[in-house]
Amino acid sequence: MNLGSQDFIFLDFQTTGTVALTSDVIEAGWGLYRADREPKDQVWTTHLIALDEERKLSRTIQRLTGLPANYYLEHPSIAFEALSRELRAFLQEHAQTAIVIHFAQFKLPFLWKVIALEEGDERTAILGRVICVHRLSKLMIPELKSFSLRAVAGYAGYATAEKKRSPDHLMATAYVWRFLKGKLDEEDIPDDLVPWLRTMKPREAKALPIHDQALRKKRLALPNTPGVYFFLDAFANILYIGKAANLKHRVNSYFRGKKTKGSRLNEMLTRAVDFRFVEVTSELEALLRENDEIKRNDPPYNRMLRVEGREVRGIRFNDLLPEPQLWGYRVWGPMSSLWMVQALRPFVEKSNAMALAPAFMSGVTEEMIREAIGNLFASYGIESMPDPSPEDWHQLAQIVWPIEYARLLRVPSTEEDEEEEEEEEEVLEEEVVEQKEWTAEDVQAFLSHAFRHLLRQMFRSRWFLRLSHCRIEWTFAHDPDHQHEFRVCCGQLVAEGGQETASYLERLQCFDMQVYDRVGILYAELKKGLRRGDSIRLHLGPNHVVDQDFLKNRLRC
Repeated sequence: MNLGSQDFIFLDFQTTGTVALTSDVIEAGWGLYRADREPKDQVWTTHLIALDEERKLSRTIQRLTGLPANYYLEHPSIAFEALSRELRAFLQEHAQTAIVIHFAQFKLPFLWKVIALEEGDERTAILGRVICVHRLSKLMIPELKSFSLRAVAGYAGYATAEKKRSPDHLMATAYVWRFLKGKLDEEDIPDDLVPWLRTMKPREAKALPIHDQALRKKRLALPNTPGVYFFLDAFANILYIGKAANLKHRVNSYFRGKKTKGSRLNEMLTRAVDFRFVEVTSELEALLRENDEIKRNDPPYNRMLRVEGREVRGIRFNDLLPEPQLWGYRVWGPMSSLWMVQALRPFVEKSNAMALAPAFMSGVTEEMIREAIGNLFASYGIESMPDPSPEDWHQLAQIVWPIEYARLLRVPSTEEDEEEEEEEEEVLEEEVVEQKEWTAEDVQAFLSHAFRHLLRQMFRSRWFLRLSHCRIEWTFAHDPDHQHEFRVCCGQLVAEGGQETASYLERLQCFDMQVYDRVGILYAELKKGLRRGDSIRLHLGPNHVVDQDFLKNRLRC
């Protein structure tokens, strides 16, 4: 049997969840493909599917797909019923053609939902035509660390896009099928292909390219010095960038033990064929260099420190107020995310209470929000105000923030608190709240948390501004005889000079995402050093010097 000249149906769905019964299909794609064609020349039939008017994509699905919440209002789309008719007609037209799906166990329930096919002979007939590429990859390439479409396609020579869309997934599946076809050509394939594939036994596992003996010697010869390392794919594209206090120890840690490294790193190691590295003189420089390289190269397997979806902004409450107020003129910043502020929206018109409810809060009514607001004010001893004015919110802030600020200074932070503080904005933006029905108590807790979170952002922003221009005398506890001096200007380490006396506005204006993350790294490392017992003197101006005791108190160390 010549697989290269055989037509196969390729099919893909993008959905809002993993359970067909409770999830929606938001994109579908299909087409006929044969392995002797170049996948990039293939034309697929793809459609976005309109949701009911009251439905919106969750924040996580928006991030995964790149589609806006109301995507079907901004892009051409078809009704679910039209999708059902068109796909059913296509499958009936090619009723004798085998169907290639990357992960059949996941996609098939959505296929039955789309074509409204119950248990019976017709469904059994379609099942008898399905080839699961995921299962076939496990049998034929068992050495892979991950069998996700992204990993297997990368191993087969195709770099999938980061956003999950049907055209790209169909293309990736075609590349994987063509790769597997090359291995199947070595077999004596019968005409009845699908049943034969289901009887296939696992092939012998081979070494991945990243485990090549020459690469093993290369990584074992790495220096025991700080640095930054880069994992590369077959086309020399950078897949992942990491920093190390000890390059030899860190890079080799990826190859020790049999425990999983996590799905993203397993995908990366499946695709990686080489690595390179850069030495630096200190761990702090490695951290800062990692940040700069991630910004420069935007590697797909790094999560933190990438720019996508992030921006540095300042917030001035007068910009949100119907009329300017004396207390609202100051610009607070830098802040990398204001979504919590926008979700809270304390300075909107009183009649716009529903603007306080984020999209993931299902079942929330205007009455619930008004009750939650009233309870929030009452919890701080203020008369219940279900329809607060901007001045009322300011009054609440004057009561809440001094209490919370004193608590921030009084309660020492742990490393876990530090991690939460650094990553909270990203986690909050990505989090999907699984509660189906929210209560007024849930809404009140959310609003209270949002109000405190804004204060924590302001607390951090003050220190970010101070650290953007400064000089640090730093003696590490493990090396008490050697004092380091770091000069920081606009968030960059400089050999000499610097501008410790920059004004508030000058400091704020120097921040972009790269500077913000560099200063964030410096802020986190200062706190870690203070907890370690390092000796630190921070020069914030010609006549403004603070020592580790002051910093421990002010940075909650």
